[in-house]
Amino acid sequence: MLFYLFMARALDLPVTEAFMFFSADARDYREVGEWLTHGTATDATALRPYLYPVIVAVAAALGGSIGVWAMQLAAWLVCIICVHLTVLIISGCRWLAWITSSMVMLNLSLFALTYHALTEVFTAMLLSVMLLFIARNHDRWAFPSFFSWIVLQLGMLSLVRPVFFPLLLAWLFVVGPLYYYHAFKAAPKTIVLLVFALLPVVPQVFIMRVKHDHWGISTVGESAFRNYLFAEGYGKVNGVALNDARVKVRDLSVIEVRRFVGDHAGTFLGLYVNHLDRNIYRPDGFSLEMVPEHEHPRARVFMLRSNKFYTVLHVVAFLPCTWLFIVMLRRGEKGRAVLWGMAMVITWFVLLTCGISFWQRDRLVVPVVPVFLVLYTITVDALMRLRRSFSVAPGIEAC
Repeated sequence: MLFYLFMARALDLPVTEAFMFFSADARDYREVGEWLTHGTATDATALRPYLYPVIVAVAAALGGSIGVWAMQLAAWLVCIICVHLTVLIISGCRWLAWITSSMVMLNLSLFALTYHALTEVFTAMLLSVMLLFIARNHDRWAFPSFFSWIVLQLGMLSLVRPVFFPLLLAWLFVVGPLYYYHAFKAAPKTIVLLVFALLPVVPQVFIMRVKHDHWGISTVGESAFRNYLFAEGYGKVNGVALNDARVKVRDLSVIEVRRFVGDHAGTFLGLYVNHLDRNIYRPDGFSLEMVPEHEHPRARVFMLRSNKFYTVLHVVAFLPCTWLFIVMLRRGEKGRAVLWGMAMVITWFVLLTCGISFWQRDRLVVPVVPVFLVLYTITVDALMRLRRSFSVAPGIEAC
């Protein structure tokens, strides 16, 4: 908390409604919250699921912009605490836990986002809570209750950032039948818990179907692809400016879009790789210059260097993480493998989806920072133990 107060004074960011809702996305969340609480008309419901807008609306009703800021601050603190506890549980090393949680604190983009009504901080908190849950319950991974709790947490994540919805579907329809079918069959009553875990998603599916005639929880993914990567590629192929291209691609059918992408796959692949470079390796702090007259050049340079360091970590750590995951599976340590596998899938899924949009800088990556920092820390710890004992220790040793 002292660190937060120090950084708050150093960055001097105001807690005002104008600042908190400066971003168009933040205003979308507020509009959806007002639609839910007062019935105010808005089309933002097509893009923004209800969960975060409800939380923002409640926080604003209790304390205005200060209430929203307090909610964001609480999410930031919970995120850091969960990261610390996760590393401590898995490694048993207090100094590793302190290093990892301190690295999360030092992410100035995540810190600055506590002053904006955007989902990144809340998403980071939900992800860190899920990692802590897996760390504390990895020995119970085969139980139907474990599966259902992960469903609930992925569902909550999907209702905050729809990018996680494919992971929920994969957990339900791929992991579920492969590893949990017999567990549920042996204890049919546990299906009730699974049904309850899915209930939060139902209202959003209902909203999308009734209000927008769409099956799913949001159209933000399709909208982002069509208005960013596809529109940019369409404009490049046809020599059209981006804004004009966005108008032209608006009414193209899904089949026409797919055919155009297939016919110009090389162009779209080049743009996609370029977006990955701009959003992962080269971005500075999005939230540190979002609002005019509140820019922080030194903090932006710090985040630019931090993001380049993170990118190197992604490349260097990929093979060791994958190898450890395979070793755990072969040794029958499937609970620990679930933790490694979930952290790896979330990290790389989020990183790879960064290639769809542009002008976002590190905002797309910030929510997953706690996940990959935990993953890489416990991977280093596991490799050190493996080197000493030539086997992965099944339990937790004192550091």
